Amino acid sequence: MPELDQWKLRTELRAWQVRALEAWSQAGHRGVVDAATGTGKSLVALAAIEEFVRAHDARARIVVVVPSLALARQWRSQLTEGLGVPQDEITEWHSNAPKSVGPPQRLVIAVIDSARKHIPEMIRKWNDEGHVTLLVVDECHRAGSAVNRKVFDVPPGRSLGLTATLERDDGGEEVVFDGVGPVCFSYSLLDALDDGVLAPIRSVNLYVDLTEAEQSDYDELTASLDSAMRQLRQEMFSAGRDLRSNLNEIRQLAVDGHAGAGRVMSLVGKRAHLVRHAANRRECVRSIAGWLATTQHNVIVFHESIAGAEQSHEAFRSVGLPTVLEHSDLPDDQRRQSANAFRAGRARVWVVVKSIDEGVDVPDASCALIVSCSGTERQRIQRFGRILRQRDGKKALAVSVLVRRTPEEPRVGCRDTELLGDARVRHHRWTFVASLAELVNAATSSFQPASDALGHASASDELVAQHLELGIASDRRVTPFEASDGKRRFTVGEVAASCHRSEKWVHNQRQRRRFESAADGQPDDISRTEADRLYDIALQENRAKAAAQAPQSPPAPTRRRHPARSTVPALTRDDILAAATAEGSADPARIAQRLGLPREQLSAVITADPMLKFRLKKVAQAS
Repeated sequence: MPELDQWKLRTELRAWQVRALEAWSQAGHRGVVDAATGTGKSLVALAAIEEFVRAHDARARIVVVVPSLALARQWRSQLTEGLGVPQDEITEWHSNAPKSVGPPQRLVIAVIDSARKHIPEMIRKWNDEGHVTLLVVDECHRAGSAVNRKVFDVPPGRSLGLTATLERDDGGEEVVFDGVGPVCFSYSLLDALDDGVLAPIRSVNLYVDLTEAEQSDYDELTASLDSAMRQLRQEMFSAGRDLRSNLNEIRQLAVDGHAGAGRVMSLVGKRAHLVRHAANRRECVRSIAGWLATTQHNVIVFHESIAGAEQSHEAFRSVGLPTVLEHSDLPDDQRRQSANAFRAGRARVWVVVKSIDEGVDVPDASCALIVSCSGTERQRIQRFGRILRQRDGKKALAVSVLVRRTPEEPRVGCRDTELLGDARVRHHRWTFVASLAELVNAATSSFQPASDALGHASASDELVAQHLELGIASDRRVTPFEASDGKRRFTVGEVAASCHRSEKWVHNQRQRRRFESAADGQPDDISRTEADRLYDIALQENRAKAAAQAPQSPPAPTRRRHPARSTVPALTRDDILAAATAEGSADPARIAQRLGLPREQLSAVITADPMLKFRLKKVAQAS
C-alpha cells in the first residue's frame, strides 16, 4: 500500500479540473480532455493517476506517453514533485533514458517513438499478470499519425488523452478516439480566459500590403494555381476519383509522382514563400522591434522559416535588445544555451522557428510576436498559450503581422474573435508612419478584415430561430437575444455565426460577477455553489424567453391527406457524411433533401454528435 505522503496530489484542483475528472470517470475512465494550453491539463492527469492507484493499489500500472524528450522531463518532475511518486518507481523509455536492468517499474514515461514499439507488448504482459493499466497520452493528437497509432495496438484498462488542439489535417483524431476514447470534456481558450484561469490578453493584428511588384507576382501565381487545380480535378475525375481540393491529399499525390499534383504543390509553395517574406512584413517587424525596446515585455518571436527568423533576430539586436535564436540548423548546445538565457532573463527576445509550438513551458514570456504562421487553428492556440500562464500582475500581449488580401486575412485574423472573444482582439492597418504604441493601446479596431464565406458569414435569423427551437430543451442552448459583453447587445445574426457555443454568453465575466455578487461575493466553495444555482435559474429563464421568441413551425399544407410518418429510419454518421460528400456541401438542408428526411431531424442528429459536426466541417472545407 503506498505511503500517505506518496501518490498523493499536492495541489488543489480548479473547478474546471474537478469537472473534467468527473466527466472522465463518468465516461468509464476513457476519453480525451481537450483543454487550452496553460490551463493545467496535466494536473487532471495527476489526479486521475492518484485516483487510479488508490482504487487498484499494487495491481496499478501507469504509462505516460509524451511526444518529446522535453515533455518526458517535465512529466517526471510533475510526478515526483506534484504527486509524490517515488523516483525508484519510475521507468523512462527514450533515447536519453538511463539504462535499466529488469522489468519496468509500475509507472513508465515513454516518448512516443519508443512507446509505439514497446508499450503494446508491455501492456499485454501486464494484463496476463493480472495488473490493471492506465494509459495517459499527452498531446494525444500526435498519436493519430500512421506510425504513432501503433501505441494503441493493445487497449489498456483505463485511458486518458490530453490535448489543446485535437483536430488533425489527416483525420487521425478518429484513431485517437478509438485508442483512448472520445472527448469527454472540453475547456476552450475562451472559457479559460473568461474564467480568469489564464492571464488577461490583448491580441493586436497588424495588416500590411504587398508591394506593387509583389501583388503582381501574387496575382499571377494565384491565376496559375487556379488553372492547375482545375486541370488536376479534371484529370482525377477522368480517372474515376473525386478530388475534394484537400491539400494533404494533393501533397500525397505529388509524393506518389503525379505531375499535376506536383505542379499544384509547387505553386502553393511559391505563393506562400512570397507572402511569408513580403517586404512590408519585414519593415513592420523592424518598427515593432523599436517599440518593444521601450517596454518591459519578454518576447517570443514566431516564424515559419529560418531565413525570416534570422532577419528578425538581427532587427531586434539592432535596437539593443538582448536576443537569442532557435532553429533546427543551429548546434544543439547553442539551442539549449539560447533557451536557458531566455528563461533566466539574460535575453529578452527569443526568436524561434516552429520548435516551441508544443510541449515547451515558457512561463515568463509576456508577449508573442507572430511574424508568420501556417493558418491552422492548432498552431494559433498553441502560440497564444505560450504567453498565457498566470503570474501576478501579468498582462499578455500578442501581436501578429498579417498580409492583406491573402489567406492570412480570413483564415487567421477573422478567427481570433472566436478563439479569444471580441473584446480582446484589435485589427489595424499598419503603415510606415503608424505609431505602434497607439495601435496596440487603441480601445477599438480601426480596420475590419475581410472574411471568407466558410465559417465566418453571419447566419440568417431563420437559422438562429431554428437552432433555438431545436435546442430549447438542451442545457447547451440559451437565447442569443440576451447576449451582451457589457457594452452592447448582440444581434441575432452576430450570435448565429457562433451559435454552436452560444451558452458561453451566459458564462461571460459580466454574468458571472452578477451571480457571485448575489452569493455574497465570497470566493469559497459555498458561494460558488450558490452562484451555480443562480446560473441554473438564469439558464431556465433564458430558455423560456427563447421559446417565446422562436417562431412556430408553419402548418402542414391542406392538400396533404396523410400525416407524416412517426418513425424514420435511424441515421448513422456514415450515412450523413456520404450524403454531404455527394452534395459537396455541409448544408443541412441539402443533406436532408438528399436523404429524404426532415431538416429538423437531421439538424438534431448533427447537434447531438460533436464528431459528426467536426467531420462535416472537413467536408465544407474541402468543397
